[in-house]
Amino acid sequence: MDTLEIRDRFPEEDIFEPPRLGAHDYKRALQIQDACNLSGVVIAFRRVLSKLWEEADRCPGRGTSWVNTHPISVLYSSKIASLTGSEHWDSFHEAYQKCQELSGEAL
Repeated sequence: MDTLEIRDRFPEEDIFEPPRLGAHDYKRALQIQDACNLSGVVIAFRRVLSKLWEEADRCPGRGTSWVNTHPISVLYSSKIASLTGSEHWDSFHEAYQKCQELSGEAL
């Protein structure tokens, strides 16, 4: 199948352009707030992060800080923190110490 045939069969999709950030991505970030499956949230976050980076690459002056503090990133990271309990200092501190201990880097 050549390029023209692919475009004829899938005219609504531009197979040569990476997917762009759209209203559905913002809606998904809102919907994800009801999720209870950490792996599903992380997989969805990875997918939208690719779009955020594509957007950042297209616009001069946007970089790591823009992606990290984007409203979509904030909502996803907040949900991940909620699901893991890491928004609480005690649980984060305990997890950090446990990882240090198990990695052989305990002080």
